[in-house]
Amino acid sequence: MIATYLSCVSCEKEDINFINSTANAEAAPNYARATNTANPYTVRNMKKANASQGTDGVFETTFHELGHASHFKKVGSSYWIKYINYIITYGAYGDGHGMNNEYVALGEAWGYHIGYFLTLQEFGSTNGIISINGFENFDPVQKPSNADVVRYGTPIYNWRGWIPAGIILDITDTQADWVRTGYRDNVSGYTYQNIYNAMDSDVTSPQKLRDRLLSENGNLDETDLRNLFEAYYWD
Repeated sequence: MIATYLSCVSCEKEDINFINSTANAEAAPNYARATNTANPYTVRNMKKANASQGTDGVFETTFHELGHASHFKKVGSSYWIKYINYIITYGAYGDGHGMNNEYVALGEAWGYHIGYFLTLQEFGSTNGIISINGFENFDPVQKPSNADVVRYGTPIYNWRGWIPAGIILDITDTQADWVRTGYRDNVSGYTYQNIYNAMDSDVTSPQKLRDRLLSENGNLDETDLRNLFEAYYWD
């Protein structure tokens, strides 16, 4: 389905194939069954696809939700119940202070990344959802904050939030750029396969993802990876 490789996302062809294989229709029924009584995306009514979004908007929503489906397929319903309960309790994403906010931080970082990455792969730079530069231009915010995932422009040219929605790209790309004052993204050597392998049911926070990535990959680029998570205020 996804044929275009964009130079803005510096990953291998195998990574693109891997993402396509994880965001598939097989995962969707399991996700739907797990959330049919309290679907967090129905509750917050933010990622509901409809015709007014246009083709690229519907695709982006679908990609985002299938990113969640791939995550759910790996971690199971007991993990997902905590994720859902946070969203119900605190209203959408909340400000990041409540119990189990780490589940939302990690899950939405994956969901937003997959949604925007595959939208760029499918529609290229002409899509109306997010620009190539906008995908890269994420500004971390320290929690608690009402800035969960705040997006600017149509298409998006900049976004920010306490949810580390830009961190998956920074782990996997090869661009060394500024994340925030005093912190550069110098991480290299990690793939989407590495990240998905690390997203086990006991990996319930961004910090635990960092630690699992290190333990499963021989402490690859440890200093830069730790600095990146610190840059996102998840150290």
